[in-house]
Amino acid sequence: MSLPLNKQIQLSHEDEVAFASRAQQLLKHALNTTPVMPPSTESLGFKVYKYILKNEYFCIGSMQGSLDDIKYAFYADTTPDTKNVAAITLGKYYHDAGVIQVLQQKTQHDSFRFMGVKYIQPAKSSPITKSKDPVVHLECCGTHVDKETGQSVLYQILEWIDMELYSTPQYSLEKPIKATCSMINLFRAESPTSIGLFSATLYDTGYPIFLSRLNTGSSYCDFLARLSSLPVSRRLLDASPIAQPCVINGKICSVCQSQLKALRAKHDCLACGDVMCSNCTHYVQSPLTTNKYCTKCVAKARQYSGCSSPLTEQETSPLPFDESPAHIPDSTNQEDLPDNIEYPMAQIQRQLSEQNIILSNMRFALERRAQCKQY
Repeated sequence: MSLPLNKQIQLSHEDEVAFASRAQQLLKHALNTTPVMPPSTESLGFKVYKYILKNEYFCIGSMQGSLDDIKYAFYADTTPDTKNVAAITLGKYYHDAGVIQVLQQKTQHDSFRFMGVKYIQPAKSSPITKSKDPVVHLECCGTHVDKETGQSVLYQILEWIDMELYSTPQYSLEKPIKATCSMINLFRAESPTSIGLFSATLYDTGYPIFLSRLNTGSSYCDFLARLSSLPVSRRLLDASPIAQPCVINGKICSVCQSQLKALRAKHDCLACGDVMCSNCTHYVQSPLTTNKYCTKCVAKARQYSGCSSPLTEQETSPLPFDESPAHIPDSTNQEDLPDNIEYPMAQIQRQLSEQNIILSNMRFALERRAQCKQY
């Protein structure tokens, strides 16, 4: 591509209104769709229905969790969050992702509201092949409330753009948006601990090879299975420390108590630092590398809901960088302060607290690593 993505495509107000109208039509179509034919593929608890003449795929299944888990796991309005979500859902196919333009963000009435433009760059199929161009898509998220039952339904609508129209610099910003593929995901609460998932993909005459590899038969089920594990995986990534802790003389798996020998691989959990064998290792793809976690930390992460984290609620490091918490002295009553003064002070205090915890973890990890070298 001859121009950067943020200069090649920028949605105008007319494009935003048109996309919102198409999103409402897709939402209405998905809410009224009930597959009647037998599924073409059934795997991992998901049923895939394929309509070849209409170039449509439907998938129905269920996943553990709550709607708060979905809001936390799928909502991404910044580039770092988008990278984490894309890395987890795409796995080995991921190379890069980011936000190009943000049009709408969450509000007090709808904490899942988002509309914007994002991109995903697939990984190369082999080291000698050429890097693939980013795949750009429009995204619209929100909450739909059924007027009859009052049930809340979370929806995520993706519309993939034909970027060949924007490959030339001339008049690239004035060209209309042309979608090659549309995907919609609906999430309904079936019980306090179970969510019903409905996913539909509608292809046009042409679509990126990247999408065809994900949305065919059993690979569609694999993709949705990664979506179902997204809340736990993202909770682990967000809570992972910068410096990995180290366990001295770890010769026994902390989970199954098996002896770690030359033929039994030894791994270190990024969350707690305990050693574990391969059978007790859970892999989570991050934007930079593949993180390893023990099944104990994974089980602990499943017990939390929403944005709560198994590490953020633990006590601070036993070797604190500063025993007194970060605090900005203020003798003024904060209730009398205007909003434009109170918010920056709270933000600064939160950032100082986060930096204090990071420095404490780094110091603790360096001292433990030095002790490991002595042995």
